[in-house]
Amino acid sequence: MHQSFLLFHRLLFLKLAVICTALSILAYLAYTPPAGVPQNGGTWLGYALGGIGTLLIFWLMWLGVRKRSYHSRFGAVQGWVSAHVYLGVALVFVVTLHTGFQFGMNIHTLSYVLMLLVVVSGLYGVFAYLRYPQKMMENLAGSNQNLLLHEIFNLEQECLALGDSLGEELHAALLHSMEIPIISSSIWQQLTRARLGSKWKISRQRRRELKKAGLLEEGEEYDTTMYLVADKLLHTQDPTQTARMSQLLDLLGRKNALVERLRRNVQYQALLDVWRYLHIPLSFALLASLIVHIVTVFLYW
Repeated sequence: MHQSFLLFHRLLFLKLAVICTALSILAYLAYTPPAGVPQNGGTWLGYALGGIGTLLIFWLMWLGVRKRSYHSRFGAVQGWVSAHVYLGVALVFVVTLHTGFQFGMNIHTLSYVLMLLVVVSGLYGVFAYLRYPQKMMENLAGSNQNLLLHEIFNLEQECLALGDSLGEELHAALLHSMEIPIISSSIWQQLTRARLGSKWKISRQRRRELKKAGLLEEGEEYDTTMYLVADKLLHTQDPTQTARMSQLLDLLGRKNALVERLRRNVQYQALLDVWRYLHIPLSFALLASLIVHIVTVFLYW
């Protein structure tokens, strides 16, 4: 049976994280600094907590190496990920107590802020991995992106064949819609599931009117070509043309549904991946600032 990394070994690393945090808090509360000296990173307790925090940071960053060491004997990757999550949260408490709540415009505070950003981005990563893979499976419903693209291509060919008999303007609009990429290369457009623009324009008012006329569903967004077909269908009197346009509208509706599923899947994948674009660079920025922080402390100790 598959076990979540959060539950690894009966919450072993959660327990260790709680113990580490509790001991740090107790030590902080029990310690009385010399007269006139506030709690800060320069006391012996501050150095001790700072040393523990530094070791935790270096160890947590080692996860990236461990994940690529497929034949390593240093425990299961699942256990390392579990420890990475729980001890990463414990790190926030350890380092906060190390600072003694003394902050300013300096490298020490910068290191602290970077650490918080690394932890927050990591927690988002945990949320993403617990949520979006399941969402992707539900959205694809046993299919995959290649099959969806194949179905979309087949529907486009049917639309083109039908569009040949419906005038040059509609045929040109169909061709143009097929030239617009279904999946944008822009990470922002992937995250927002934004539609790429078309040279054919339909006003918002006209879109609402077409939906009120019952040709399109209220509350749904459609490809511009569908609005063009619906608009022509509303003004067509020829029964043969009406039947063909209704059939074309149905094919475009099926294509639109598949495109939405595909874009939704790409959006889930982007939401799953985006945390790495933050977490990894921030981790290395933290490492660099931590080294400067340590060197600065010992230079002026």
